[in-house]
Amino acid sequence: MKLLSAVLVFMAIPVMIFSQVWERTVENIGNDRGNSITATSDGGFIVAGAVTPSDTSSATKAFFFKLDSTGTFMWYKKQGVAGYNSAYHTVIEKDKKYYLGGSSSFSMRLSVFSEFGMEELDTIYNNNQLSTIYDIQVNSNNQIMLAGSGKKNLISVDSEGNWLNSYEHAVNINDIMITSDDNYFLVGEINSKSTSGVWEFVPALFAAKISKAGELLWKADFDEEDFGSFSSIAETSDGSIIAVGYNIDTIGTFFPNITSSRITKFSKEGNILWEKKGENNSQFNSIVSNNKQNFFIGGQIIDPIDNYYDSVIMKINEDGNTLLETVFGTEEYSAVTDLAIKDNGILAVLQERKVSDLHQLDITVFTMKTDDTSVETDDILNLGNKSICYPNPFTSSTKIAFDHINANNTNLECTVEIYNIEGVLSSKTSHIINTDSKKQSFEINLQDLPNGIYNYIVKTKVSSYFGKMIKK
Repeated sequence: MKLLSAVLVFMAIPVMIFSQVWERTVENIGNDRGNSITATSDGGFIVAGAVTPSDTSSATKAFFFKLDSTGTFMWYKKQGVAGYNSAYHTVIEKDKKYYLGGSSSFSMRLSVFSEFGMEELDTIYNNNQLSTIYDIQVNSNNQIMLAGSGKKNLISVDSEGNWLNSYEHAVNINDIMITSDDNYFLVGEINSKSTSGVWEFVPALFAAKISKAGELLWKADFDEEDFGSFSSIAETSDGSIIAVGYNIDTIGTFFPNITSSRITKFSKEGNILWEKKGENNSQFNSIVSNNKQNFFIGGQIIDPIDNYYDSVIMKINEDGNTLLETVFGTEEYSAVTDLAIKDNGILAVLQERKVSDLHQLDITVFTMKTDDTSVETDDILNLGNKSICYPNPFTSSTKIAFDHINANNTNLECTVEIYNIEGVLSSKTSHIINTDSKKQSFEINLQDLPNGIYNYIVKTKVSSYFGKMIKK
């Protein structure tokens, strides 16, 4: 994992420090897409997305899986209809049931599973009104509201999946939430006519509030050429709404040409209270909060050094002031596609990254250090119990580095255990911790290790340090 200095720059801010709890990587034979993650009432997480075989011999399959609070896989499900592409775009929990929304070919798909992964409902709606479900809400009457894209982009069904009503408010509704006054808040995009470039219509910002009956209460007022899209929303302590997404700043032959991340706060009455815009070539995908006062935002930004997308996470308050921020990623493409947060502040990060032309899905859980500690350039190893190895990827040998405080001021023996992606121990070596330096590093020869992705753990009698390595 690369750790870079913050570059979004809404204001001068310290870099966020992570203390990693665990990390899990899902690897199928093909391209994994992670679209949604939610914290569950039993302390774990549910993740949903899609996988496409690398040889394109079969259709894309929707998948979802359950992790417990320690990151252990409890079960994994893959759904699909022969010959048709399928994907899950959202997952929520309600009364210990998991509601998943997505698509099967060009029709919307709603699935409901028990907490143990038993299917209770799997319905594909072939009415050609809503083609994809991007978000779901279940109200107090167990009425299910489905939001997405299609001729009718907001549809209500009963608990058995039977059609009730349909509404049209935008081109794409990307997120929907039940507000504290028991109405719905929607964000996404509408079509707007472009006056430049070769694209006649481009997405423009959309935000609105509707009643439980689907009636429009108000629609936010944007400029005619305020191009872009909102992707995620969260409610503040006073009932206002913060929305994140992106602006389209330049429209050219390849659409969109340049995007910039955007944060907007709306009052309960639909007035825009403030707006903030990030750097070019950045985008926000998710916003979450566990106290309605401080908010975590995830997305992606172009790394100015290697010109690849890197993941970004930032923390803001209700007034939009940036409190903390970090940018991290792999050598190629990396993006935070979704976030989930528990009541105790544990933040789950759904990160998608590209390795060797394939997308791997990383599920990483962090705890956040919330003080204003800054990371100096020469203090990059100070990552709590996180270790780094360099070079990474490597061909025959690599150095492992970490911070270690030896309370007894004596030399300590440590072991390095390396596990493959199936959890099988592949290598184990012993080393001596030097008490003369807090920063520890030593070289390890792994010439006989097969090429692949590995997790490693450095163990001493008093602590453990862990990380990930890639041998090519």
